[in-house]
Amino acid sequence: MLVAVLIFSLQFKSVQTYFAKKAAKYLSEELQTKVEVGGLYIKPFKSLVLDSLYIEDHEKDTLLFSPKFTVDLNLL
Repeated sequence: MLVAVLIFSLQFKSVQTYFAKKAAKYLSEELQTKVEVGGLYIKPFKSLVLDSLYIEDHEKDTLLFSPKFTVDLNLL
């Protein structure tokens, strides 16, 4: 039952964004640099879309900024 609720809740953009921000915070701490994500939208079995992806290098310069970063998930 709990798994079904989790899967159902992941269909909402606000829940996806919440988990994306938690993941960005974790990566920031592990990499000891700034990682930010403005939002996340998951299209099941198709793609992941990250809005406003920002990653700094260790000199606090922009390593990567993308207003819309798409990861295509071709499973077939």
